[in-house]
Amino acid sequence: MRVITSVAASLIAAANAADTEGVRGQALDEFAYLNNYRAYEPSVAAPYDPRAYVRKQVLDAERPAPKKETIAELKEEALSAHKAGVRGDKKQSRRRDPPAPEEKQPEVKVTRTDGRYYDWRDYEPDLYGGKNPYDKCVMPKDTSHLDTEEYQSMSAECKTELIWSLVLPDSRRERFYTAYEFESLFNQDMNLTYDAVTDNMPKNRLKKTHPVGLTSKIEWIPHPDQPYTGIFRGAEHGIMRISDTTKTVPHKSKTAPGFGIKFPRDGMYSANILAMFAFDGQNSFNFFKNRWVTILREFNNKCARATIGKQLATVTDHLGATSVMDVADFDQHGNREEEPHWPFQIEFEGYDVYGWTDEY
Repeated sequence: MRVITSVAASLIAAANAADTEGVRGQALDEFAYLNNYRAYEPSVAAPYDPRAYVRKQVLDAERPAPKKETIAELKEEALSAHKAGVRGDKKQSRRRDPPAPEEKQPEVKVTRTDGRYYDWRDYEPDLYGGKNPYDKCVMPKDTSHLDTEEYQSMSAECKTELIWSLVLPDSRRERFYTAYEFESLFNQDMNLTYDAVTDNMPKNRLKKTHPVGLTSKIEWIPHPDQPYTGIFRGAEHGIMRISDTTKTVPHKSKTAPGFGIKFPRDGMYSANILAMFAFDGQNSFNFFKNRWVTILREFNNKCARATIGKQLATVTDHLGATSVMDVADFDQHGNREEEPHWPFQIEFEGYDVYGWTDEY
């Protein structure tokens, strides 16, 4: 399926300048989340997953066998190396290890005081005949995390407004992470990344990739002849965030843009779509120069294949691929489709009416 959307052009005009990582700064206890709200759903229902077993055997085979030494021998070896001023088998001075990156999520600060909403209330104030459709929403008293039965029972319209109200206050942008700061990315539980269905960033997890971006409210308007079900039939309420994967600098024309779309649904969990142009990025500062897809080709960069590619391979056989099946299972009102139908892949193309260039 090919989806040609005009969202990209209108997004820039309506986008909120605040950065958010899902809902920035919102914490969530992973175990309470998994146990109480059943939001963690393994990709394979059977208790034994042969693919996971094979992946484990491959990884174990690649690791060097540990030396069978006693604690006393290890201490003696370390002490001797320290006295000799060597590191391992290499005859060089011992380097100071870099400081461990701080993993505490940033605190939200109210920095936006212009009173604007950056949505229809600013651009089309008479859209609902002068009425505010959110007046009927009963918001949770506790919004420190959103994985509660109270939140899930809300309508898609009210969930969108709640998320937007948490995005708006802090207008600061997040910083990019570099070098050793990515170390924690390889210590994360990738199963949680792939299988947890949530509107929150897990507790004590920083958004190391795609940290800087723009957020906007959107609407999904389908082509009248499209054959797909669920959200593909149309959705009035959605949140979109466009971001760059890693640090961008003015003197090097290189970006790796991507986006995530969240479609809240009445009385249940949200539908989500992720898309990028390519893992390896593009030689342009124009985010909309190329079409974005939900299934990416594998890394061209050998280092990337041996690092982040290997990390992703611990939980999936299809690197860069995200299914949109769940998007088709339920519509925006939470109604289950009797015969869901979804595309294998979606392509997104920005509708350029501004004449964007490759320049910074």
